[in-house]
Amino acid sequence: MNMIQTDIQKLVELRKFIISSYNKLDGLQGGGANVAVVKQTQVAHDYEDMIGQLDDLLRPHVKFE
Repeated sequence: MNMIQTDIQKLVELRKFIISSYNKLDGLQGGGANVAVVKQTQVAHDYEDMIGQLDDLLRPHVKFE
């Protein structure tokens, strides 16, 4: 499999988005992650975006069942 530059750039952008989503989680600062509260709808939206971006990159190369 040979990745083209646009695919690599999409992966870089997806990585940035995942890091940004991670950094938005409550409680990462100050060790309170085990008691933090975050809206599941926001987390679900972020995961949907990440999965969609990965699907776009993988679709030409794999068959989803």
